[in-house]
Amino acid sequence: MAMKITQECIACGVCEPECPRGCISAGDIYVI
Repeated sequence: MAMKITQECIACGVCEPECPRGCISAGDIYVI
C-alpha cells in the first residue's frame, strides 16, 4: 500500500507504529 504524509500532518506520531516496515521516522517533520 502506498502512503503519503500530507501537509495536514500535525506530527502526532500515530502513523509511525502503523508502518509494517518501519519506514516512517520522526524529526522536525515525519518522513517516509
